Amino acid sequence: MHLAEDVIFVAPKHIHEDVLDYYSKIMQFRGIQNPPGRFQVVVPENMGLKDKFSLTQALLCSPKALKRIARLVSNRLAMLIPEAVTHAEAKLSNTLRLPLIGPSARNMSLLSSKSNGKKLAQLAQLPVGPWAVDIYDEDEFYNSLAGLVVKHPEVRTWLLKIDDERNSRGTAYLDLQKIPQVQNAASAPALLGGASREQLHGTEVSVLGADAMEVRSMLQHLVPKRVVLCNRQVYSDFSHWLAEACRIGCVIQAVPENMISQTSVHFQVAPDGAVEVLGTSEAVTCTPFVRAASWYPHTRGSYQVLHEIGLRLGRSLGAKGLVGFASADVVFFDNPCFDASELVQDEDGHRDTPAIIGSDSPVNPEELMFGELRSPSPDMSIAAGELPAPRELPESRQADYEAALCEQEYHLDPKPVDPVSLMLGVQPQVGASSASPFACWVVDLDVRLTDEAAMLFPLKFIAQVKAEPSQGLMHLNNEAAQTRELDCLHDLTEEERFSRLQRWAMITHVAMAPQLERMSHQTLFQAAKMRGVSFDLFFNVGCIFTFLDVVHQLFSLMAVEKTPEACARKMSMALAAIAEGPRMPSVRDRWSSRRWAPARAPTSSR
Repeated sequence: MHLAEDVIFVAPKHIHEDVLDYYSKIMQFRGIQNPPGRFQVVVPENMGLKDKFSLTQALLCSPKALKRIARLVSNRLAMLIPEAVTHAEAKLSNTLRLPLIGPSARNMSLLSSKSNGKKLAQLAQLPVGPWAVDIYDEDEFYNSLAGLVVKHPEVRTWLLKIDDERNSRGTAYLDLQKIPQVQNAASAPALLGGASREQLHGTEVSVLGADAMEVRSMLQHLVPKRVVLCNRQVYSDFSHWLAEACRIGCVIQAVPENMISQTSVHFQVAPDGAVEVLGTSEAVTCTPFVRAASWYPHTRGSYQVLHEIGLRLGRSLGAKGLVGFASADVVFFDNPCFDASELVQDEDGHRDTPAIIGSDSPVNPEELMFGELRSPSPDMSIAAGELPAPRELPESRQADYEAALCEQEYHLDPKPVDPVSLMLGVQPQVGASSASPFACWVVDLDVRLTDEAAMLFPLKFIAQVKAEPSQGLMHLNNEAAQTRELDCLHDLTEEERFSRLQRWAMITHVAMAPQLERMSHQTLFQAAKMRGVSFDLFFNVGCIFTFLDVVHQLFSLMAVEKTPEACARKMSMALAAIAEGPRMPSVRDRWSSRRWAPARAPTSSR
């Protein structure tokens, strides 16, 4: 939140006064004057008019709420920032006469589809793995899955996604190692119909010939029993999942082996087409492919690669008419094609390559071995200004000669050694080079303001951090560094100062804690402070609630520390405190609450 910006938050229900006071104190200590007047909460009066009413539809049917918003934004520069854009949001924008930040309702469904995510990544010339898209039929689903299994027997796990799924609600995965009969059948040479896998590389995955029907039959029989649904509260069994997938559409993706990290890059496309990378995050999963929390910034993977991916996708989306926020999911993994010999370089940055025998022979005849034993040859008479005619070679020898020259020029030319070129490729090649020990795939694209991207703004505001441009690390901004750390930084080295100003954050997704139902907000805040679960607004470390609803037993936490290890410990302590609930405070707890209380004046923290 910038000091010159006001926020009108449209909520489905009224927020408790204790929660508003909790955030008002934080805003006040961060320099916001009159926080209740700068942060307005509007609740549509007809929110419960109809079951499964969206927030935008309820607002359109609530004249009092619309009138209040119109009065708050009158004669002021304002904009509408929804999570996703539909025709309802377009109508709301027209009703309030506010510009809409996001894609148009016409191409929102097209840009946000998982199937089109692959096309947009390929348009941006980014690497993607084996990926079958636009599946709308059960027969097509099994044909595509069988074709992928036959073409890529090295892939162990296949990920199944419904086109409009979010937060792994419509995600399932299949581990072929648990179905050995399918793996054995897919690896058999007979399934290729006499053609090599290289010849089938460009073939449609659902058109592989009659030999693949054996694998298809096995999959149709075994997949409903072996597939793992990531969210069984939404889809109780595979038949329900497949019915929804055929109605909406689904994709099938390969999961790389030896995966290192699951990261995301968040970016914004301005109305003039300029792309700004807002930050990066990394998923912390509780079960396979289910995100429980996120690291800020990401801990493993190349920031330069993520930054380049964000820029390329932003330019592609901007060309498609997007104005607003988007996020791309990228997985890093060990490159199976890595060749360590290509990674060796000399001092000038060129890779060492075997020299051609005889290529550096001296041209002085006196220095040649057995020079005096050579047969004498007549001297060539060359007129002044004339060059000897080139010696003609047979066509076969001429071709070998030209090939040798091309090979020599290839090894002499400097090869790209930066991670962007090594992992994303150099045109016309797309993908990781064999000289890169790591590779990456773009696996998803969300054309909206995701929860992970939205949390970047309160993180930067509360912790007073900014992204370091070269590595993407988070450092205290200039104001915080000068006022909080000035007296203890002048005697440190540059590396120590760099480390002291660095911050890491972990933010959980909204989780349920049944014990919250027995607690009030005041009881929860008091118990949290006694256990040290609070934020130090002076040193910019600690833990804070980013979401809290004790009525529905929901909460979310953000932990900020100077190291990832300390951040993980702080989050673990906070979750344990919430799980245990209120208890009698000890002497240590009372001391901790006085030191880490978030509502104290900054001058008392020293």
